Amino acid sequence: MEHTVSMEDPASLGRLSLLQNAVFQTLPAGFRFGAHSHRNAELILLVQGSCTLTVWKESVRLRPGEYMVLLSSAVHTFTVCEEAPCSFWQLHFAPELCQREQCACLWNTAPERLRELVPDLSGECSRQELYHGLFRNLLLGRLGFLLEREYEGGAQAIRFSPNPHVQRALDYLSIHYRRKLTLDEVASACGISRRYLSHLFYEDTHTTVTDYANLLRVNKAVDLLRDTALPVSSISDRLGFSSVQYFSKLFKELTGFSPRAIRESFLPRSG
Repeated sequence: MEHTVSMEDPASLGRLSLLQNAVFQTLPAGFRFGAHSHRNAELILLVQGSCTLTVWKESVRLRPGEYMVLLSSAVHTFTVCEEAPCSFWQLHFAPELCQREQCACLWNTAPERLRELVPDLSGECSRQELYHGLFRNLLLGRLGFLLEREYEGGAQAIRFSPNPHVQRALDYLSIHYRRKLTLDEVASACGISRRYLSHLFYEDTHTTVTDYANLLRVNKAVDLLRDTALPVSSISDRLGFSSVQYFSKLFKELTGFSPRAIRESFLPRSG
């Protein structure tokens, strides 16, 4: 639900947040996630291990101390390298903070100020007091400034602009993925035939509309496994799967791990 912000209501300013989440997580060696995108921008700051991201068909391997910013709707895959688990900070934030025409992502070695800022944002993310919300947004303003400096200062970039029909399909799927969708429905929303949409979508993303929608649902399931104690059956129901058995089978096909194994990977290690 969107909040209306009024300068006469300071509390509404505290509720306004440009940050969706900021988490530190570790994923097991070999974890993979197929083609998907986010309506928000995403920042990954690698701490340990390595991972490969493929953005609009171009692959980049991130190593400790490096970051990547994926701009809104940049279709990408994510794979943890086989040698060891991968630990990283992950932020999802308002795309307005990092917009570049025909630019899908930026990556570089993270400057010290960025390495310090990201944990600070995570610490403020869960605090609900009025002025913590304001402070969080000030920190995000610093993030936007740093990323602007990075773009102007030589960060590497992948430039790609999808077909407008594909972009409309991505936007539609990002809103409606929690319910069962048909190709006819998505094609109708884009104003083209299902056959033409299938051709364009695969050409740009190397996946099908149906597979992409399933990946969005599984991506949300990973978030729920990490951030909640909901049973796997409840997560399956919430995301519109026909049965928990089908959900678990699809989850393992797409990630290489069962939902239970991924949830256990998020638990703190003793010792």
